[in-house]
Amino acid sequence: MISFYRWCVNKYHGGDSPLGDLASDMKGDKNFPKKSKDRNELLSYLRFKNACDGCLKSFNYAFRIYSSEVLNERK
Repeated sequence: MISFYRWCVNKYHGGDSPLGDLASDMKGDKNFPKKSKDRNELLSYLRFKNACDGCLKSFNYAFRIYSSEVLNERK
C-alpha cells in the first residue's frame, strides 16, 4: 500500500494550490516520515515542525482524500 508521502507527492507536487504547496514542502523535507500511512504520526511530525494552520488544514484535507482513495476508509 502506498504511503501518504508518495501518494501526495505523486498527485499534487508542482500544483499551484495548498495541496501542491504541502506536497512541495514534504518533498523538500529530508526528514519527513516518507513511509508512514498513519495520520497521527504524520500530524505529530507536522506539529513538531511548527507547521502553520494552513498547512495543517491542507494536511487534514489531503489525508481524508488519501484515506478514501487508498485506505478505503469513509469519514
